[in-house]
Amino acid sequence: MEKSLLQNNGHKRLVIAICLCMCDFFNAKAQIGGQAGAYLRSPAGPVAFAMGGANSASPEDLCTWWNPAMLSVVPNTRIDLGGGLRSLGRTEGYSSVQFKISPRVGMGLVVLYRGDPDIGNLYDEDENALDNGAFSTFTAKAGLSCLVTRNLSIGLNIGYYYERLPTSYSGSSLDYSTATAMGGFDFALRYVPLKNWACAVILQNIDILKVLSGESATIDMDWEVLSDESGNSAITDKITPVAVFASQYDTRLAGKPFSWTCDIHAYAVDGDFTKLNCMEIRLNNGVEWKRWNTLCLRAGLGDMLLNRNIYNNTDDFWDEFSPRITIGFGADLSKIQRGLKVNYGIATDRTGAGVDQQMGFMYSF
Repeated sequence: MEKSLLQNNGHKRLVIAICLCMCDFFNAKAQIGGQAGAYLRSPAGPVAFAMGGANSASPEDLCTWWNPAMLSVVPNTRIDLGGGLRSLGRTEGYSSVQFKISPRVGMGLVVLYRGDPDIGNLYDEDENALDNGAFSTFTAKAGLSCLVTRNLSIGLNIGYYYERLPTSYSGSSLDYSTATAMGGFDFALRYVPLKNWACAVILQNIDILKVLSGESATIDMDWEVLSDESGNSAITDKITPVAVFASQYDTRLAGKPFSWTCDIHAYAVDGDFTKLNCMEIRLNNGVEWKRWNTLCLRAGLGDMLLNRNIYNNTDDFWDEFSPRITIGFGADLSKIQRGLKVNYGIATDRTGAGVDQQMGFMYSF
């Protein structure tokens, strides 16, 4: 989208400033960090956030987001509410509900906001200051899951995507463009080969409805970009598909429950399902130690880049290799309200601009 917008010379300075803000929001040091839908890559929820983004095998909260196959496994109704503050003033918030329909079927809904409410230092081509802008995204997913056997469950999500971004100006005021998409699916399979080991495979951002109509299975974000010089421009972003391979192994440390989780996010094709020039893997690892009955500790190392540059362009690889270090905790607040838990996570920012934080509450009944 950025390249198409830059063709409008009258708005070049504004678009450059906006794209710089977006690139920072997307952690653009990654090879594909600036592609459509990159804002979805950062971990949602403080549990996953504190564990390096590794939460897909057996998520405790936000199952609809991480692994819809878990919706039929979690035995009770859960409500999640939380938010986060990231470096450079970026913000996010989420809410989620999940429940059992029958002993074998579960359902859930999650809504996630991410954006930058105050994009400043914008100027027109004559170096005149413009009003501050804002970048906003809303993503909603509804999930359904079935417990096929005691050890095997499957799940399905359908998503709705919304983005709003300033792309032109009138005087000192900014004009906004929006894009929406509906019909993106996530497919999940979770299997428990051993009592203390669970694994999962999730395919995300696939539009199966377009496949059934004979089209490419991509999620299209259709933008209407305002332009005083050349009229409105129609631009389509295609959200990049991703395959997730996840594992969680439970054991004991010093006699207390200890879990190790690992997520592998594989990016092989772009939004048109064309092979990427530089395919990559993002490796996330996290641990959780329930040292006390009402308090658990979490830590992780996430967003570790693996691609072909590790052997054919070593200097570039290590320039881009900047994993996130994460820590956090979860506390049981049942003494205040039965079924209530609070979770917190903090992580280093890959751009070196500061730290990111998330906090949320989970209520089970």
